[in-house]
Amino acid sequence: MFGIYDIYRNSDLDYKTRVDIYKQAGFQELAIFIDNSYYPPHENYLDIINYARSIGLQVNQAHI
Repeated sequence: MFGIYDIYRNSDLDYKTRVDIYKQAGFQELAIFIDNSYYPPHENYLDIINYARSIGLQVNQAHI
């Protein structure tokens, strides 16, 4: 499988847009930080995991 690490920093894109781009680019796996302080107040790592799974991405790693 081919994966990518979601890096929010320096991005104007919300998590759904970022995750959609990863999926459209052909990635099959996603790794994220498990730390809400890393994301902006309107994003939550659990929402990112659930959304990624709902569109067929496997969350294979979580960095804490």
